[in-house]
Amino acid sequence: MDHDLPMVVSEEDVDSDLVGEAAHDIANLLTIIDALAVHMEEALQGIDDETVEALEAISTIRLAVKRGAVLTRRVLDDARSRAQENEA
Repeated sequence: MDHDLPMVVSEEDVDSDLVGEAAHDIANLLTIIDALAVHMEEALQGIDDETVEALEAISTIRLAVKRGAVLTRRVLDDARSRAQENEA
């Protein structure tokens, strides 16, 4: 097998169960990251002016988590749709 050539995978070759499991795991990780970011935000409130940058970074993390959650939901929905199509 030549590893220099890109592997071509059709949409039909994608295992919707595997995709669904991966998306579920990603959603779990995003939940943990968001909970920790909320905890950090609360812990940093009112300490001093240097925390402003940290709070901005946390806000960026939380925004990334929300975007990741939307993307993960789309992947899960697509995997479910494909699984239903395969059953029909």
